[in-house]
Amino acid sequence: MDQIWIEKRKLMFIYTNGCSIASGYGLDTNYTKILSEQLNSGYTTDSRPAVGNDWIFHKTLESLININPNPDLVIIQWSSPNRRVHQDFDGKEWYVNTHDHTHLYPKFEPMGSKHTLHYIYCMQEWLVKRGINYLFFDYFGLDLSIQILNVYKEINWDRFIDLKRDFFVQNGLTWDNLGHPNMEGLNYIVNKIGEKLGHNFDLPIKKNKLM
Repeated sequence: MDQIWIEKRKLMFIYTNGCSIASGYGLDTNYTKILSEQLNSGYTTDSRPAVGNDWIFHKTLESLININPNPDLVIIQWSSPNRRVHQDFDGKEWYVNTHDHTHLYPKFEPMGSKHTLHYIYCMQEWLVKRGINYLFFDYFGLDLSIQILNVYKEINWDRFIDLKRDFFVQNGLTWDNLGHPNMEGLNYIVNKIGEKLGHNFDLPIKKNKLM
């Protein structure tokens, strides 16, 4: 767990979770660190490469229950819907997706997006019940067919930041074609988070063709 705790919690405190997009895979920093510097806040993040939304959901619940007082802000980057965590009889965990450990069967669509939508709803309600400010973003996108589900109408989409992998790849905000953000990509994420929070960070982005 990457973290900076503030003594006696005198300043703002942020909790984040997600996959490699949130952990800063391939870089020596991540958007949580950069955001905490902009807000002069403490933070902790459980983000980990390759994890699915089941892992993110369960880990976030376990961690937040143990953080006292509550964080001032929770930011969840939901991972690819096809991912899931698998446990062997001996307790070893495998992170399953369409590229790794496929013999353990990843989630296919639209089931993956349906399950993710339920995780999102449950997390939303848990945070609202405790009065915790939050922001979500689904970097990899969800299957459009889930819009007919009843729970879809219960999601507060105003709490979502519009950050999608295709946009990042098309605009040179990644260091690979899988969508992992480069430094400019991280700055873009933090700028968009700032907008949602009413801040204008204006972190540098050299690209001048943002679509």
